[in-house]
Amino acid sequence: MTIYENCSLGGIISVIRERMRVLQPRGLEEYFYFMRDRGGVASLQAEGARHTFLGHLGIDNNIYNLVKSEEIPCVTLFSHFHLARNLKREGLKVYLELHDCPPATVAPVGALKGFFDKVVVPSAWSRDWVNAEAGIPPQDIEIVPNFINTDIFYSEQRTPLSTSHPRPMLWVGRLDERKNWRDAVYIASLLKKRGLRVRPVFVLSLRYEDEYVHDFMDQIALLGIDEDVRVYYNLSQADLAGMMRDFAHQGGCFLSTARLESFGLGIVEALACGLPVVASAVGAVPEHVVHGDSGYLFAFGERVAAADLVEECLFVRKSRERVLAGMKHLALDAKRSEAVEQLVRMFSAGSGGLSDAPLDLPGATIAQVG
Repeated sequence: MTIYENCSLGGIISVIRERMRVLQPRGLEEYFYFMRDRGGVASLQAEGARHTFLGHLGIDNNIYNLVKSEEIPCVTLFSHFHLARNLKREGLKVYLELHDCPPATVAPVGALKGFFDKVVVPSAWSRDWVNAEAGIPPQDIEIVPNFINTDIFYSEQRTPLSTSHPRPMLWVGRLDERKNWRDAVYIASLLKKRGLRVRPVFVLSLRYEDEYVHDFMDQIALLGIDEDVRVYYNLSQADLAGMMRDFAHQGGCFLSTARLESFGLGIVEALACGLPVVASAVGAVPEHVVHGDSGYLFAFGERVAAADLVEECLFVRKSRERVLAGMKHLALDAKRSEAVEQLVRMFSAGSGGLSDAPLDLPGATIAQVG
């Protein structure tokens, strides 16, 4: 059973959705409990989810009764980590899964030692961070890399266009400070000042009020690139993957300016589609990209250096060819297969069920969706 705060279309839900898609055919029946639906429940059901529940009141009681009635032996908590205490006391296998790693989220996990089987993280960087911030020993932390839908994100190996045309520079993310869109638009303005034919494309995941969009639009106007920038909102995975393949064919690149990446799923998606990456060397990003060999890395906040690397990637043929050759040796399919087998082993090794004694917790209404 997977438990998480909000069921949206992207982010962690895209990881959960892809896991379900590959694990259900392996005989693992999965239940989902979310506090709120932010548009993602339908996407899970479209991929075959059969047991999806919603309820934000009396969460402890709801989940306990659901686990008991369905005889669920294993629970993964992506949020509401306090539930681990009662669930583990009742003999379940309990995983705490961390994808966002701010200290406020990580530190409380240290107080739950003894009430979980493993802390699950997507990268070696995340393991080291959880070890340092929460004091969890490395042997109690399981690294399970995120993986992508390779039926959607794949490379076509088309011959690059040789005609003169603007080279696309793709940025994907939310309009928040951690994704650091402000550096991305500034880098686009630097490239324009250099007289380079670059077409900045922003694919935005909208989760905020209009004021954030207005701020974004004001910034690109202030920098004088409003007529050059193309903006798309809430693209499907299929549309985004198609765009990445087209941009690879057009000699483009993927730009990441993030302050922190506990894994870097967008980077992996771009690499799978054959689109070279220029990224800030933060968090787990260097686990996917070797500078000068399979991509380009710059220190966070170094906007001029980032613009230099985008220019090199787009217009220096020998450099781009070297990186494209290096990308072919990233073994994304092998890493995906290993992660799938790792999850099968984890979730197949369930433990005993719950006792018959009820918890003294407030009741609430739980709704099954679908």
